[in-house]
Amino acid sequence: MTGFRASALGALIALAFGGVASAQLGAPYRLIPGGDNPGTIAPQPGLPKTEDQVVRDEGLLRAPDAGSAGILDARNGGLPPTIWTGATRGGVDPLLAQIAPTRLPALGELARRAAASTATPPAADGAEAPPAFAPLRARALLRLGDIAGARALADRLSRGQPDAATRAVTRDSLFLLNDADGACALVQETNADGADWQQALIACQALANDQTRAQLGLTLLREQQGAEDDWLDRLIAYAGGAKRALEGGRGELRPHHLPLFAAAKAAPPVAAIEAAGPAVQAAIALNDAFAAETRLRAAEPAAAAHAIDGEALATLYDGQPLNARESADAIAFAERERGPRARAALYKAIKSQPAGPERAAFIDKAMAIAERRGATTLVAFRRAILDLAEPIPASSIAIDHAEAMARVLLGEGRTQAASRWLDMLRPGSGFGARAAMVAPLMALGGAADRNFLSDETLHQWRAGHGVGDTARANQRVRLLAEIFDALGLPTSELQGAGTPTAVASPALVARLSRAALEKHVGETILLANAVLADPALRDNPTAIGAVIRAVNGVGLGAEARAIGLDAALAGGL
Repeated sequence: MTGFRASALGALIALAFGGVASAQLGAPYRLIPGGDNPGTIAPQPGLPKTEDQVVRDEGLLRAPDAGSAGILDARNGGLPPTIWTGATRGGVDPLLAQIAPTRLPALGELARRAAASTATPPAADGAEAPPAFAPLRARALLRLGDIAGARALADRLSRGQPDAATRAVTRDSLFLLNDADGACALVQETNADGADWQQALIACQALANDQTRAQLGLTLLREQQGAEDDWLDRLIAYAGGAKRALEGGRGELRPHHLPLFAAAKAAPPVAAIEAAGPAVQAAIALNDAFAAETRLRAAEPAAAAHAIDGEALATLYDGQPLNARESADAIAFAERERGPRARAALYKAIKSQPAGPERAAFIDKAMAIAERRGATTLVAFRRAILDLAEPIPASSIAIDHAEAMARVLLGEGRTQAASRWLDMLRPGSGFGARAAMVAPLMALGGAADRNFLSDETLHQWRAGHGVGDTARANQRVRLLAEIFDALGLPTSELQGAGTPTAVASPALVARLSRAALEKHVGETILLANAVLADPALRDNPTAIGAVIRAVNGVGLGAEARAIGLDAALAGGL
């Protein structure tokens, strides 16, 4: 009986497609334009700019080495080709397979560069040959939310002998980039085992309105492999007329689920969107087949993870329908409403103000509300309003809002623009104590003014945070002390400041420190990401200091400073 079922499942896969009907999520992105460069990825609206110019470079279109292939090198921000030297596949592979985004954009960008760089793989350390290294890195890019980068790397690998893992990245990228036809065509032509391929096949059958085969495939899959895909079960039942099938759904949203939700004109539940990875969130945010509020719900965490750009989030904020009461007093609405529609109201109110003191005042109030909603919301909202904040001229009329404006600009790497606001708060202006509250951030942002690190400035900063008054104030002072110490910056005023915090996962932090000491650059980056992706460690000043110290210790000083700035802003400094 078991053999019969296996044969039936194989036959089902072989005969799956008499033709796959389209179930598009709006117009598909054109991934492979015509012309002389078939490997080029067209820029997708709302997705961060990727390495198209590198893929177009004839020198990189040669068949790549299966292990070292990448889409970044020294010419376009890649890390050195020796980043995996000293590490082993046994240590690195699990870190890549389990990689997750952190709340610190600079650390996420560094992890993305490690996964995307052309570099010699780590040494194999077992009797059996490990799986191909480059497809594992392409999958890691997807987990970090870099859909276009994952697709580009998979395309490079496909010019050689693509394996099932490479094709799986291409398949999922196509689903995420709203090309269900392309994904299903790839499923049809790929003879690959594995539950993920069979689940994708079943999704494609459902999209082709072949409910009989889809139901049979689900039954055989459960019996043969015990593979559970709760959302696939529910979506197929929903398409078959079970109108309450989506209630109580659980499990992770995956790429092949999205065209089924769109075809059913149904929205994934809020909890499922919030728990999804940034690539899935980005795909929902950029898909006009979903309702505006569903897209916005996905867009904020996707923007915070840099899976979509700030302009895409701003567009969704601007297009969010609001009633008269919500629009009349955006601040009051945002104070009582925690969801993303509140930030949409704030964004619209900011945009309605002229680019002067009135807008700066509103940004000050709005950022305070966003900060209370958490680090993810703060990063997303800051990215969305950058184009509204940057044109505001620094003027004495808006001096009361200089600190808030500097924080917005610093958080997005606009150190020079932030400096113009702080110039008004110099010693002698009467606002020196207020300037001190932003001075450490300016130093982390790369400002050359040594006064930002003076003992007097740091003393004023400590006084402004009310050391000893609250546990939160103590945490902030300790955080800055850890960051400065990790970067080797002057800390005499901060020495002994705050109370050291216990680390929940000391073994992971110790492994990070050891990898940095041994100059295992790539492994250090992945471990740093793992430490701060852990909810038990992400707010811990000791863990944050260990991450910055490790990244700095392997020669990535600028990146370490950027991580320190992100950590300081996320910690409310």
